[in-house]
Amino acid sequence: MGRGRKPKATAIKEAAGAFNRHPERRNPNEPKAIKGRPDAPPLVVADDLALKKWNHLCEILDELGLLSKSDSDLMAIYSVTWSRWVRMEYAVAQEGETSGMRSNPKLHEANKAADRLYKLGAEFGLNPSSRTRLSAAPKDESDPFLDWLESSKN
Repeated sequence: MGRGRKPKATAIKEAAGAFNRHPERRNPNEPKAIKGRPDAPPLVVADDLALKKWNHLCEILDELGLLSKSDSDLMAIYSVTWSRWVRMEYAVAQEGETSGMRSNPKLHEANKAADRLYKLGAEFGLNPSSRTRLSAAPKDESDPFLDWLESSKN
């Protein structure tokens, strides 16, 4: 049985003014993601296409101010799935969509990968409708606590 709707991010609720009337609904203990470029996992590094997509995804998320180290696993899944989708689409283009009366099984795999990419892309705000639901701080703004944390490491 499902949980119902996904919870909205606090930043989205804040932008919509949800806490103006009910400030007690704000989660004071909500963790903040650690900003920064995550290291590509070995599975991504081993696949040239996935690594190119990883670097491209890092650039896009950095420009949007959404790049964080805590998203590395989800980014790896996206990158590897994108690589798989590209390979399946090339295979379908070479072999054809059908062979006789049956459709090419690689076409089914490509469609599944495309569907997964669409869903994962929504998590990162990579499609227009999901971007409207995101609220990201401009890239220049910094969190004083994270700045202090970084300075204390040195």
